[in-house]
Amino acid sequence: MTHHATPAPRSIPGSPLFEARDIVAGYGESRVLHGATLRVGEGETLALLGRNGSGRSTLLKTIMRLIAGTGSIMMAGVELARAKPHEAARAGIGYVPENRAIFPDLTVRENLSIGLPQRHRAPQAGPRGPQWSEDEFFELFPNLKRRANVAGGVLSGGEQQMLTICRALMGEPRLLLIDEPTEGLSLAMIDQVAGLIREAARRGVAILLVEQKLTIALDVCQRINVMGHGQIVFDGSVPAFQSDPAIRSEWLEV
Repeated sequence: MTHHATPAPRSIPGSPLFEARDIVAGYGESRVLHGATLRVGEGETLALLGRNGSGRSTLLKTIMRLIAGTGSIMMAGVELARAKPHEAARAGIGYVPENRAIFPDLTVRENLSIGLPQRHRAPQAGPRGPQWSEDEFFELFPNLKRRANVAGGVLSGGEQQMLTICRALMGEPRLLLIDEPTEGLSLAMIDQVAGLIREAARRGVAILLVEQKLTIALDVCQRINVMGHGQIVFDGSVPAFQSDPAIRSEWLEV
């Protein structure tokens, strides 16, 4: 089942906002991705599911050019297969890594300011996504406002996760890659993180979400991809996924 989205302004006619095609990548001599192909439409929310070791995080890192690989990576009509990480960001891709990667010695405000987009972008950079402000995030998350001048390193795990997603959104991405955002968080924090993802999607940011908690993925996403052995083994709507227990049994359940 294929999702057809409205093309982005700089896209090839009929193409999705983002497409990674035939991606082969890994670490050293070890190959993790074996021809993975994935598409995200303009404003679409896509969950990438799979067992640990299936290649989900590796695919996100390859998209962001943090890992070298072969294949095509197209963002809004711009080929990124040979790009550097900052060029992927300039093309409109934001990234929330699994390890959060905040700057522990910088305050919450300083961490957010680092996410601000570079106004003097390369000519090939695509249009930006919706704008966000520090005040909007502080309104959404009073905890961050109360700790605005506190070093990021002393925040709780949930607060750090919120800060990481907010910092990525400050860059005005059209596509946001989010890797395991609810891992290790309390139920209250999981609800807040899920709420922020929904708000980003409501404003038109396309989301590619790697998430172990199936209930979260099904709640916030419109379409499901399942990964196994470094390839996409299922691509369909949430109802199609829910009606196919064989997929869950073969590729997700332990």
